[in-house]
Amino acid sequence: MIDQRILDALARGERLVYVMAPTRQRGKRMARDQILNNLEYHPVTDATKPQFEMNRASVRELALDWDARLPAGRHASLAQTALQEALMWANAAVACDTPS
Repeated sequence: MIDQRILDALARGERLVYVMAPTRQRGKRMARDQILNNLEYHPVTDATKPQFEMNRASVRELALDWDARLPAGRHASLAQTALQEALMWANAAVACDTPS
């Protein structure tokens, strides 16, 4: 449910900016095992392969749609690069955070 204050601000024509909270508190260090896991090689397994394929298919569909609809130029190129980066992070999430 959307907070009434947000709806009121939108009705007044105010521009809203959403700021995400940090994923860890300032000054707190990552656990050593998390650091090592993030930097480890994670081979494709029977459990992760379908997830990687779904990630690629989803991003491929959006990339092709954007390529057909967006005017060519710097911003469209940056959008495509952002999709490549998003795919990289999605696959890292699957590789690093899927239980063995």
